[in-house]
Amino acid sequence: MTQHKERVTALPIDVRKLHEYTLPDGKIIPYLPRIDSIKPPGMKDNTIAPNGICEKNNRSAAIESAQGLSSGAKKLLKALFERGGAALFGLEENPDMGIDYQNVFKKFLDPEEMGKALQELAYDMDTDAAGRGIHIDGILAPEASGVALGVAFSSLLKDKPPVLSVQKNGAPTSLEVAIDSYSKGKIDVMSIPLELLQVLQAKKPGEEINLIMCDDFFDSGKMTEAIALLLQLARQQGVNVNLVGVVVPIEKTYTGARKSIEENVGNVPIFSAVKIEDMGIHNNEGPWMKMQGVDTGLACEIKDFTKKI
Repeated sequence: MTQHKERVTALPIDVRKLHEYTLPDGKIIPYLPRIDSIKPPGMKDNTIAPNGICEKNNRSAAIESAQGLSSGAKKLLKALFERGGAALFGLEENPDMGIDYQNVFKKFLDPEEMGKALQELAYDMDTDAAGRGIHIDGILAPEASGVALGVAFSSLLKDKPPVLSVQKNGAPTSLEVAIDSYSKGKIDVMSIPLELLQVLQAKKPGEEINLIMCDDFFDSGKMTEAIALLLQLARQQGVNVNLVGVVVPIEKTYTGARKSIEENVGNVPIFSAVKIEDMGIHNNEGPWMKMQGVDTGLACEIKDFTKKI
């Protein structure tokens, strides 16, 4: 694990240069528009998978023998292939490929599968925080699946910080940002009640409040940008909050989101258990995913969520 001993700092965001979104009541809030989807490299060449494709009946053995995966990542990865897989979405004539993890993080959460990976991530987060000499004061968890993960993750951290739900299309608050849904083709309004951040500030008057974000998936990085912007709006209203880390069970590494976060948010460390390097559909052997630490592409199930958006 890489140590981040330098102070994490959020880049100043010029709200005047952001896009705007008008709510039904006429209120204008900042808007982070959808970015063009970055397809997996394997979707560009559907005839070649890295070092071939491991058949489904050999998949568990390939995961178990992988040298670059922790024991928690292996458990989580097996669950992803057993009850999830890949999904096609987007335009029918030009589909994108994503991850079907509904039955792993949203509809069905098994502590035996998830717990070890979260425990390992908590150890990394605590070690990193100690190296930087900071106290984790709270966890920001986007609705809905991020909340359950955030509560579980908090229980494993040394500081046992409270979890603040980042609401999606909830009641109006003073801190709101509009964001395009990456795969559903609609606009969501993300919000945090200012008074909840003020509760944390009251415990440390005049001091910096260090928050981490816990979500189920790290893809385009737009949710992280939205939360960083919400915290910037809070700072403008006198709450000294700072985003000091992002924790997710699964990450797509090919999207360039880490670089985008570094450029648009700052040097915020990102911790993930399973890293997806590539996905594709082989002409003969079907859909596959390539994980960091696994030498071969792993055959997977696929669901067609393709629709015009």
